[in-house]
Amino acid sequence: MIKSSIPHHQVIINNNSFENTAIKLNRQGDPPITIVSAYRSPRKPMTAEDLHQMFRNQGHVLVTGDLNAKHASWSPLTQQNTPGNIIRRFCDNTGYSLIAPSEPTFIRQNYNSTTIDIAICKGMTVTDCSSISELSSDHNPVLFEVSLDNFTSPALNTYSFPNWYKFQDLLTNTLPGNPKISNPSDIENAIKNFNDCYNSALSHSSTFKSISKPLLSIPLFIRDKIKAKNRIRKAWQITKNPLLKTQLNQMQKAIKKDLNNHKNNIWNELLTEASPDDDSLFKLVKTIKKNKTFNVPPIIGPMGLLYSTEDKVDLFADSLESSFQVNPEPSDADFVDHVEEKVCNFLSRNSRRHTAPLTSPQEAAHIQAPLHEFLKNSKRNDKREVEWNAEAINAFNQCKNQLANVTLLAHPSQDADLALMTDASDFGLGASLNEITSHGFKPLGFFSKKLAPAQTKYSAFDQSNQPSVIPKTQKVPATQTTRSGRRVHFPQRYVST
Repeated sequence: MIKSSIPHHQVIINNNSFENTAIKLNRQGDPPITIVSAYRSPRKPMTAEDLHQMFRNQGHVLVTGDLNAKHASWSPLTQQNTPGNIIRRFCDNTGYSLIAPSEPTFIRQNYNSTTIDIAICKGMTVTDCSSISELSSDHNPVLFEVSLDNFTSPALNTYSFPNWYKFQDLLTNTLPGNPKISNPSDIENAIKNFNDCYNSALSHSSTFKSISKPLLSIPLFIRDKIKAKNRIRKAWQITKNPLLKTQLNQMQKAIKKDLNNHKNNIWNELLTEASPDDDSLFKLVKTIKKNKTFNVPPIIGPMGLLYSTEDKVDLFADSLESSFQVNPEPSDADFVDHVEEKVCNFLSRNSRRHTAPLTSPQEAAHIQAPLHEFLKNSKRNDKREVEWNAEAINAFNQCKNQLANVTLLAHPSQDADLALMTDASDFGLGASLNEITSHGFKPLGFFSKKLAPAQTKYSAFDQSNQPSVIPKTQKVPATQTTRSGRRVHFPQRYVST
């Protein structure tokens, strides 16, 4: 319905998806406004071109009605459908505002209530909308309050963060002083002017952050706690009162607990209402299932390629059944014992019985000394040429031969005693950790280090420690201090008693 005193006329919009009634309001000195009341049947398909048709060649347009479109941005507790995705993409691409009430507009007893009555506006802004539950039918009427100022309106899937100092400045500059009021009409105009200036200042002073997850309908008592928490936080930021900080922490913990309980209650209601009889359980599982079904490619069987799931399952079952059959050939007990003996002997050996002689750390340091000479006074990204003489070639070849013939390290035994052997020369230090077995010493690890020019002048006692046998109840020290106070590092080894 529209007042007869407002100039208007009907507009015919032929659309394949929507049943619509449109009127155009003529304003003196301002562009006209087109209001469209639309309805889309659930069985009718919808395209983005049908939406463009209603907004084309129109400056100020408001389209409202039951569009039977569901999307998580305005109906988070229901499953999305194709029209909802089309409308969401249409508004994101064009920048038109999409508004829906926070309360459901379609009430169902055995299913989740949903919001299917929405508004899309161009060149204007819907400042408020609410679902009014005053009818006995399953559809609630929706009240939309519209502002003709084309300021930026936040989308449904965004949070707004106002800058209150900027808001105060904008409101001071745009809102005049006390208006002159002489009759009831002046009161209505003053209220309308104040609301328009307030909403415009709030929009221009706010920044918006987009969220990808569905909005959660928070109960009123939790929203009141959040408002009280924000007031306490603002007061603490100004005064830095410790009592306010304690109260703020308590409020945050209480709100977090209430939100978790609210989410759990929603899930409990969904699980209680889910039933396999009406496909509600299947739809619930489908919405939360993340892993997509994996399609097994065709499998080659005895008779060729197998495509159906039943044939693939039968092929796997036959293959497993044939793999776990009893061996038809007669068993040879002597051969089985022979194999077991060989396997046990292989696993019980820690290393090769006959190993090459241990390489002396003193000999290794003496051979590597010509190669270490090339590293003297070296710098990062050093581009000096190396004089690769006969002595260096000989040392390099001997190192390669020693690496090729290096002694094989043994697997540690928990019951063997350990021997830590050390030695030193005029060029470097060397040590080896060995375990004592019935076949002699078995090497567990090696350590070597080239002496610096100053270290070559140390006494023989400081350069070398006598070889020692360490009982299995002792711990090899991480460091050992010599008489001169220098610390020599040794590998650590713990042996159980």
